[in-house]
Amino acid sequence: MVKLLKTGIAGFDEFVGGGLPEGNTILLLGEAGIGNLTFACHIAYNRVLEGKPVTYVLVGKSIVEVERELEAFNWKIQQYVDKGLWKFLEKFDDIEKFTVLVEEMEEGSWLIFDSLSDILLVEKPTKVAEFLKKLSLYAKKFGGIHFFVLDKGMFKPRVEALIQHFVDGVIVFDFEVRGMAAIRYFVVKKMVGKVIPQDLIVFSMNENGIIIETATRIT
Repeated sequence: MVKLLKTGIAGFDEFVGGGLPEGNTILLLGEAGIGNLTFACHIAYNRVLEGKPVTYVLVGKSIVEVERELEAFNWKIQQYVDKGLWKFLEKFDDIEKFTVLVEEMEEGSWLIFDSLSDILLVEKPTKVAEFLKKLSLYAKKFGGIHFFVLDKGMFKPRVEALIQHFVDGVIVFDFEVRGMAAIRYFVVKKMVGKVIPQDLIVFSMNENGIIIETATRIT
C-alpha cells in the first residue's frame, strides 16, 4: 500500500485523500509568479517546522533571493538552516551535478528544484528527462517527495509533454479573470499511486502562504 505524506497545507491534504504518495517526483507547472514555487516552499516550511529536513536546490538564483521570497510569507528559515534542517545547494548549473546529487540522496530526503526552466535553457530536454527518470527510481527506494518548478509557456509543448511524462505527478497552476479579479487555481493532472479528483482547486496567497479556497469539478 502506498504511504501518503501530509503537506501541512490546510484543505489540500483533505482534498487529495490524506496527502501525496511517498517516493513521488512532482512537477509544478505554471507561469512565473502564479504560486507553484510558493506551494513547494510552503510544504517545505511545514516540514522543517516538524523537525524534518529539506534540501533546496538553486539553479539560476542566489540564496539571498530565495530568503527574500520566503520572508514575504513570514517564513524565517535561518534557524532551520543553522540546525541543518533546511539545506541550500547552490550553483547546480548542469545536469551532471544533479546526477551526483541523486546518487548521494539520503533516505527520506525531500527536494525542491528551483527551477527546471533554467536547466532546460542550457541542457537538451532528453538529457533532463533521463535525469528525471533516474531520480524517480531513486525516490522509490529512498522515499520523500521531490518538487520541480517549471515555467509554463517558456518551452515548446512537446518539451513540456516530455517532462510531464518522466515525473510521477503533475500539478498545473493557472488563473482566470472574473470581473475585476484574477482567480488562481490548480489541478492535479497526474499522480502515480493515488486517484485524485480532476477538480479545479481555487487558492489565494497571503502573508502565511497558500490558502485553499474551494474545489470545483471540471466539466
